Amino acid sequence: MATQHIAKVAGSDNAKAEEFINWFGSGEIQAAWSNEFFTAPVNKDALAEANQDAVQQTDSFKAQDIDWPTVAKNLPSWIEKIELQYL
Repeated sequence: MATQHIAKVAGSDNAKAEEFINWFGSGEIQAAWSNEFFTAPVNKDALAEANQDAVQQTDSFKAQDIDWPTVAKNLPSWIEKIELQYL
């Protein structure tokens, strides 16, 4: 399952970042984003106006059981292989 995130960097004191996060996370913007980009909003206030097909499809996803330590260990070599052999 792919997810999208937005967050403020720990220790940051950037008021503009906080303002952007609050704007982007608002129900109005989350609903508009859902309809434009076929995503399910995380703000419950946006659900009624969101793209209902996107919400239903997202609700049907099952979380993948990913072995993150294995991914972290191998990711640099996987990226190198892709870059050298496939790109």
